[in-house]
Amino acid sequence: MIVQDKQKEAILKRLSKLDFNCEKCSSCCRYESGAVFLTLDDVKKICDNLSISIDKFLVECCRGLYKDDKFVVALKEKPNYDCIFWNNGCIIYEARPLQCRTFPFWPFLVESKELWKNEKYRCAGIDKASDMTLEEKYNFYMEEKQALYMEMPRPNNL
Repeated sequence: MIVQDKQKEAILKRLSKLDFNCEKCSSCCRYESGAVFLTLDDVKKICDNLSISIDKFLVECCRGLYKDDKFVVALKEKPNYDCIFWNNGCIIYEARPLQCRTFPFWPFLVESKELWKNEKYRCAGIDKASDMTLEEKYNFYMEEKQALYMEMPRPNNL
């Protein structure tokens, strides 16, 4: 319990020094290869938003990638590396995945001063003042840290 409290205290201290105010530039959604991993909840919300079946969504919009020794569901990208749901803005914004909602408060970015600093080259909103509370930042951090990404079903299971 004491270890967990100290870890939480260290993360809260780190988060108190970090800020983010989205500039709506969409560079996190475009121009370079990346992976947006999906939880089962993400998949259900997106499918509801698009009014399509999970099977159709997985086949048409997703790819399987390895993450932490699991073959998990990730969004496909367009040939120019834009997100498959980018079209002059996010067409699934209200149902966007956890990973998109919690950026840039991902554990690997928060826990590394160097990676956070480097992320500023990709994202103009990093370290820009915002109204975001420490609790909101911590909740994003924890949501992403505890995320259970959906394993990609084998084709015969679709």
